[in-house]
Amino acid sequence: QSAFLPKLLQRCPRVKSLRLDFRPLQKELALVQAIMQLVCLERLRIYVDMPGLDLFQTHRVDSLPRLRFLHLVVVGPPGPCALSLEGLEEVALEDFRLPDVVRVVQTGRSLRTLIVKAPIGARPELLSSEEQERHH
Repeated sequence: QSAFLPKLLQRCPRVKSLRLDFRPLQKELALVQAIMQLVCLERLRIYVDMPGLDLFQTHRVDSLPRLRFLHLVVVGPPGPCALSLEGLEEVALEDFRLPDVVRVVQTGRSLRTLIVKAPIGARPELLSSEEQERHH
């Protein structure tokens, strides 16, 4: 599935909203690079591993100047995250490590809406029963 997505996205350079509701199985960096070419993008929801997240963060501000709404779901082994929320209005962070959430949120001066789902390292009693089941 994710092998054809970079090529598909090249054919849609004016996309304003992109929601990919699946975990890429391969070529995640190629997918992130293709997303970086969508200069009109305002809304984005993707699953991303740590190398893809690092690449996304490195180029987001310059490559996606119109991006205001971002939903990231981290897949794979978690690692330190240097994500900045600069310029974003609405952010959802899913499966991020709790210390990273605390650090990242401090960069979001323009945030109007923040959603944190299933933070890794949160005490189980703070999670809903559905989120607890997902982590077991």
